[in-house]
Amino acid sequence: MTASEEGASAPSFRFGVTQYDGFMHGEIASHQSTFDQALSLQRQGQLEEAAKCYEILLRADEGHVDALVHFGILRLAEDRVSEAEDLLRRAVSIAPNSAEAHIHLAIALQFSQRYEDAIRHFEEALARKPALTEAQFGQAACLQALGRSDQAIERYRQLLEANPAQAEASYGFASLLAKIGKAEEAIALYRDAIAADPDFAEAHHGLGALLTKAGDHSEATNCFRRALDIDPDYDEVRLALAMALRRLERDDEAIECYRAYLVRHPGHASAHHDLATVLTRRWHSAEAVMHSERALALEPQCAAYMTGLARALRLLDRQKEAISLCQRAIALDPDDPEALSLLGRALVDGGELEQGAALSRRALELARQRPDIAYNL
Repeated sequence: MTASEEGASAPSFRFGVTQYDGFMHGEIASHQSTFDQALSLQRQGQLEEAAKCYEILLRADEGHVDALVHFGILRLAEDRVSEAEDLLRRAVSIAPNSAEAHIHLAIALQFSQRYEDAIRHFEEALARKPALTEAQFGQAACLQALGRSDQAIERYRQLLEANPAQAEASYGFASLLAKIGKAEEAIALYRDAIAADPDFAEAHHGLGALLTKAGDHSEATNCFRRALDIDPDYDEVRLALAMALRRLERDDEAIECYRAYLVRHPGHASAHHDLATVLTRRWHSAEAVMHSERALALEPQCAAYMTGLARALRLLDRQKEAISLCQRAIALDPDDPEALSLLGRALVDGGELEQGAALSRRALELARQRPDIAYNL
């Protein structure tokens, strides 16, 4: 059923404000031919040509509901959200009983982060088509975005009870549960999403992220690699893979991941810092210094980046510079275990045994409270 057939009790809706009986048969056929051509071009990805057809049709028949809806969908695909919303509002005003018009208007409002309005139009769509899974999913996602977790959970559960193999719903529900700390259930749902759609890159990423938190870096690495196989440009996953490989001490692979990431994101300070940390561990001192300096140049007041550069400089026996950087880091954060530990070692190496040992003991006391820092120490 078309949008017009859903939304109209009389043929006048299909052809806009002009009554059906006022059209000649040839004019009706011409409009339908133009719409069919526009829709075919849109499905082929020829959006600019499709848009021209929709514009021609809507100049001739400004109330053509199907054209308004599909032109709105096209503008959404082009990220021209305000234009999409205008077209879809016109469709809803002409065909208020069209589930298709309501759901796509809701999606446009969701894009604009106007979640309450979006929920209302998803509800309008569901009132007309109660089994419309896209509207159920959209409503759950909006509730999640508004922080109404209990309602979102209920909606996701209802949706998955009726459609257990719905990959998008499993993924959305898993993401919500992960955020509220229900990792075990979230992991199961990410696996459900992948079972329903093995090429769902975001689900592989989400599963990998939770497995990383659980300490299963080996399986997490497999998840991240699968996500990158599906989408080689998924840079967030490449960075997550580098971190997992670093935890597994597969340093050479981690280094290559960081390098590839930084080619596309040269201004990412923490990636420069993390790469420098691995390079330092592998005694690639000159490159480590270069990336540490870049990280600190991007964020000059970051104590961790000062410490990272100090660590790399010590490999080159540039002790005075390293000590100065550690002192600057400690001035910013007196309880930084890494800076205290590194300064302590530098002082011991320079013959200041008592002061250096005291700083090292303090660093270890602090590190016991921070497993992530203890790992770096």
